[in-house]
Amino acid sequence: MRLRYQVKDANGMPIGAATSQAGAVAVATVLRKIEYWHQGSISTFKIMCRDGKGFWHGVHWDGKTASCFALHETDERKARKNLLEQ
Repeated sequence: MRLRYQVKDANGMPIGAATSQAGAVAVATVLRKIEYWHQGSISTFKIMCRDGKGFWHGVHWDGKTASCFALHETDERKARKNLLEQ
């Protein structure tokens, strides 16, 4: 399943324009909403997001907090391949 969200901070700016901590908080908010919609945990899902500069990041979600790690890719297919290899 592929879900696409444009995550923005409280000021309406894309997360790449915000600090990484504010970006992780914004991602966590979206992931909580997805878990509510999904009616179950998504902590085992492979999740990635794109910052405001076009770089893809992997997201580790433990059900409470989100942490992002760099995939060092701007191409979605290459980023997905890197994420699945981890």
